[in-house]
Amino acid sequence: MCKKIIFISFLLASCIILNAQDTTLLDSVGPFIEVPVEVEDSEQPTFSLASPRATISSHLIYLQQSNYQPDLSAQALYPGDLSPARLKTIARMLIQIYDGAGYFIDPDEIPKNETFVDSAGRNRFVVFDQYPQIYVQKYGDQWLYSRRTVQAIPAIHKEIYPYGADLLVHLVPASIGNKSFLGLKVWQYVGILLLLLGAFVLYYVVDKLLSWVLKRVVKLISAQLDMSMKDVHPVAKPLSWLLVTLVIAKFVPILQFDIALSQYVTSGLRILSSLFGIMVAYRLIELAAKIAALMASRTDTTMDDQLIPLLTRIVKIIVVTFGLIFILQNLGVNVTALLAGVSIGGLALALAAQDTVKNFIGSLSIFLDRPFQIGDYIESGSMAGVVEEVGVRSTRLRELGGSLVSIPNGTLVNMTITNHGLRSHRRLSTSLTVTYATSRAQMEAFVDAVREIVESRPDVTPGKTVVQFNQMSSSSLDVVLTTIFTKPDYDLYMIACQEIYLGIMDKAQEMGVEFAFPSTSLYVEQLPGKD
Repeated sequence: MCKKIIFISFLLASCIILNAQDTTLLDSVGPFIEVPVEVEDSEQPTFSLASPRATISSHLIYLQQSNYQPDLSAQALYPGDLSPARLKTIARMLIQIYDGAGYFIDPDEIPKNETFVDSAGRNRFVVFDQYPQIYVQKYGDQWLYSRRTVQAIPAIHKEIYPYGADLLVHLVPASIGNKSFLGLKVWQYVGILLLLLGAFVLYYVVDKLLSWVLKRVVKLISAQLDMSMKDVHPVAKPLSWLLVTLVIAKFVPILQFDIALSQYVTSGLRILSSLFGIMVAYRLIELAAKIAALMASRTDTTMDDQLIPLLTRIVKIIVVTFGLIFILQNLGVNVTALLAGVSIGGLALALAAQDTVKNFIGSLSIFLDRPFQIGDYIESGSMAGVVEEVGVRSTRLRELGGSLVSIPNGTLVNMTITNHGLRSHRRLSTSLTVTYATSRAQMEAFVDAVREIVESRPDVTPGKTVVQFNQMSSSSLDVVLTTIFTKPDYDLYMIACQEIYLGIMDKAQEMGVEFAFPSTSLYVEQLPGKD
């Protein structure tokens, strides 16, 4: 289907070119097609160069179809050593620049003061902010498009019309192409058709080309990361549309729409290109986040697994924000004033949301300092639990009882944190209490037996075990036991403690040693009623 459409487009363009070879343009058209310009002004169309408004209006009014007098229009330009014919050509170029760039000139916004001065104190008025080279300047008692403007117009015109303003006019026979229908000429309809077909072909080619490139990129990436085509292909489509939109925007000025339609089309294409640009950046961020997440999954720490989504969200917000600002700028919104208002509002919001900002900065501090990572068991003040998530505002701990506790990051960074997840070993320290009925020989044998039980384990650090009879308490004889386990895992620690305690109980029963417990002995010297 695509090949058929491309073939039909080629045949249509070929027929138009062949038919155009035996025809000539209307004499009234000249080297550049004359485009009507809408100039809204309450004044009568009289020629005057007395003020910036009068000069610009005279240039535009006398190039309209209803009042076409290019000789008068050309007098609004600084003549220099140019011939009258060249001045008329440049005057038509200038109006085509306005049309092609979609710039609508509102006479009410142009000063009519004969002694107008700009902010620099010069008798100069810049017509088009996008092209500051285009301005009118006072020469004696007349306002004219300046010498610099006249010199710059051909280069600006070529920039807007890189293939010539009359390219499509020569493709269609003049007897047919200059007929109007619904406000547009036939050659403009042909140009729209060719442009749409060309855009379709370009999208098809670019999409295929980008898919081919992305396949090669996937092969290079998949050698180290587990990625597929579906992870990177979403970038190709918006990128293809972006390139197509930029190409269409480059060729639209050749259609030479009237100023109102040109303004809408140009603004629409700028908005579309901005939207596609945002989509491309958004998809690239997601792709980069996918690659970073796969790389982070191979590291020992889990904190970067939590950091990547946070940074991804922040970058996405920044991209979307700047994209919206760019779109608003293309819609004619005063972005500077808007940003100034947002800045003032943002200051008030920041003052009202100090805790939020504090918590956000606290989250960045946690990610940079990394005092703990996901899955660590930590204690902070009266709160303790396993770290499940570090968010923009708070850190979530799962307590041993199953409850989920959220601690504001701004508070957490200022607290003392005990990270049990980073311990390199676990220490067992306890006291074994036996009764005073235990003899010296039994005590020495019991101490040696306990020491042998502990030191014979493979998970105990050699030379770090202490078993000593160290205290005679009020109700027991105390034996201190300390040792270091090589593995910090809590479950393994609990299992090892149980095995040691059971072994001690068996050995004590075998040796006839009894464990003491807190008790009080009461001695009565004389019973009541007895002598």
